Amino acid sequence: MNRDKVELSQAKGRIKKITILLAALVTCLSGLRAQNESSNSLNKPTNSIGIYWGTGNLKKQDLNFSPFVHQSWSPVNVILNYERSGKLEQRASIRFGSYGGNTGDLFTYQLDGETNTKYGNSFTLIDLNYSLGVELIENEQWKFILGGRIRNRFHISDYDFGPAGPFGYYIPMGLDAWVNLKYNAGNKHRFDANLNLPLFSGVARSPYMGQDDGYLERISVHGDLKIFFEHVKTAEIQSWGTSQIVDLDLRYHYALNDRWELGAGYMFSMNLHSKPVKLTSYQHLFLIGTTIKL
Repeated sequence: MNRDKVELSQAKGRIKKITILLAALVTCLSGLRAQNESSNSLNKPTNSIGIYWGTGNLKKQDLNFSPFVHQSWSPVNVILNYERSGKLEQRASIRFGSYGGNTGDLFTYQLDGETNTKYGNSFTLIDLNYSLGVELIENEQWKFILGGRIRNRFHISDYDFGPAGPFGYYIPMGLDAWVNLKYNAGNKHRFDANLNLPLFSGVARSPYMGQDDGYLERISVHGDLKIFFEHVKTAEIQSWGTSQIVDLDLRYHYALNDRWELGAGYMFSMNLHSKPVKLTSYQHLFLIGTTIKL
């Protein structure tokens, strides 16, 4: 118990230091941007909405449940983006993906004298993110933005091992550093790159072997939504040492006219976690879509 209190106190101390550093960074960046605006005011505030569909590959191993590496391709990936460029740069996104992940052929088995069929494993990925940044460099071709992202990631797993079918969750919510680089190549072509790295996370994750006394107590409440929030409340503050997350988003845009663009992109998402045991997840996503300027 004393060790838990010490770890909690240390975590609070790290968060306080990070908050102070972020406040100082935002103040510094705002001053740099004010200097930049005095010499360069090429862009007026703009708003846009983009919707993308993609085919992705998920490779995942969660030792809480299985030593096997689950891997599959899926065409069920949708991303919705909203962007506003003004005094501050803003980006909100919703990402949904659904994957299978069998490690062998499906089979039938006997239970209580009845024949049952094993179903496939399934993994549902949902991301809700909001980014806020300051423009540091701007000219006719380049724009460089630095800021932060509020990350809300919900990875839900449904395993089916035959007679047993455990439910799993991995929910890392937190604050990321956000780097955005835009390049206007002219002649209707432009490129956009986003990189996010975690500053800290509040991680809720399934207990070892999928269930413990706390898990059974949480699922005793009535209603799926209530159970979900009971799981979320178990989140622990963690830094890069135990929770490592990298998101890379590369997009190409081709302008059809002043309002509509076609786009293609590639996304890479890495999630590594070590408490209570190792979790490894890599996602590669290939996208096509469209953007409309409002």
